[in-house]
Amino acid sequence: MRPIAADPAPAPRPGVDNVFFALTPEGQSGTQAINIQSGYLPQLGGNPYLVPEKCLHVSLLDIGIKKNLVLRSFDTTIAMAKEAAGKLRVDSFEVAFDQALSFDAKAAPKKAFVLQMSEGREQVLALCKKLKLCLAMAGVHSDDKATTPHMTLARAVQTIPLTDVKPVRWTANRLVLVRSVVGETRHIQLQSWPLQQR
Repeated sequence: MRPIAADPAPAPRPGVDNVFFALTPEGQSGTQAINIQSGYLPQLGGNPYLVPEKCLHVSLLDIGIKKNLVLRSFDTTIAMAKEAAGKLRVDSFEVAFDQALSFDAKAAPKKAFVLQMSEGREQVLALCKKLKLCLAMAGVHSDDKATTPHMTLARAVQTIPLTDVKPVRWTANRLVLVRSVVGETRHIQLQSWPLQQR
């Protein structure tokens, strides 16, 4: 895959910021997800963390992990991951989310309030498997993030039971390498690669 130009990034903070591969909303789907988030505000309880539209994503694989940082520099890991992702060959596919719920996290004070994927789950898992293999062949370790494909909308104290929502859908046509700047609610797209059009 030929890479797409990346956002400018501040100096890296190895072991602090998160770096991961993801899918990001396309077209109006991000706005549609935020509208769902807004509709649930009264149920989320006091002081919820609301994911801004520019940070919405579906996590795939995390590469900003200690296994990589003890082997090489942060910049070298990123460069190796970019080269590996460029060798991936995957078709674009449709994704849809039509249910909202809170994930139970007993150790966390706030639970993730998410949209659960109803269409595209098998394709996401297949993409993760192929990408993980490409990374492993390049010597880059990765942790799976998509065992239950979802998109987080908020983190809140209150638990939201499984409910149907108006479907949010888009064509997943880009693989994105994201750096999450911890403490700034900021996502930097380090690079993205177009998925092949069917």
